[in-house]
Order: sequence, then C-alpha cells, then structure tokens
Amino acid sequence: MVKYFCSSTDIRSAWDHVVSAFWQRYPNPFSTHVLTEDVVYREVTRTGCPAGASDSFPPPDHLHLQPQPHYSHGLRRLRTTLLKREAWISSGIYGFSKPIQVHTAATQSSLMKTSRNKRASLHSKLETITITT
Repeated sequence: MVKYFCSSTDIRSAWDHVVSAFWQRYPNPFSTHVLTEDVVYREVTRTGCPAGASDSFPPPDHLHLQPQPHYSHGLRRLRTTLLKREAWISSGIYGFSKPIQVHTAATQSSLMKTSRNKRASLHSKLETITITT
C-alpha cells in the first residue's frame, strides 16, 4: 500500500528573504518537534519500547517515508516563493493500512507545524531587516 501526500504553499516573500530566514529560524516557538526537514539521521531502536511491544510492530524496514520538499520562485510574482512538499508512505505488509493512515496524519500535522515555524522565522527576519535598514 502506498499513501501520497502533497502540500503547496505560496510564501509571500522574495526568495532571498526565505533562504535567509531558513538559516536563522531557531530559536522559534514552533520548533519543539523538528521531525521533518531538519533530520540528518533517524533510527528506530528497541530501547524506547515497553517489553514485548517491539515484537508486535513490524521492523522499520517494512514502512518507508520519503519526504521531498521543493523550493522555487513563485510563478505569479517574483516576490513570492513556492514551497511544495510531497511524501510517499509505503509498506508491503498486508493489513498495515491503519498505521500508514496514522503516519500520514502525523506527517501532515508535522508539516503544518513546520509551515508555522517558517512563517514565524520569516516574520522575525523581516522585522530585523526593517529595523537595520
């Protein structure tokens, strides 16, 4: 089973402001989750599970998440930046559709938090720009 998720956001700021805010986004009130686009390495271990629970779940190599964020100049105006996020969640295990749906919902929620995070960091960056100029 494969579940596909796509989200497209038109950020109302120029490309250079978005890139600058991307590198200056922490500390941020919405950054308590940081599980989507800032992860360099992720691993599922058995140490965090209660005894016996790790045997009831399939191994992590049976559930795949492939996120792909894309940034590009806005199509309508040069003062906008288009952010398109896509995620493919797949598993070859029969009857594993419910965990995939839960994981898809968690991915959507995490992407919404990331969008708020980017807006807040971009807003603070624009305030800094207006103060210094």
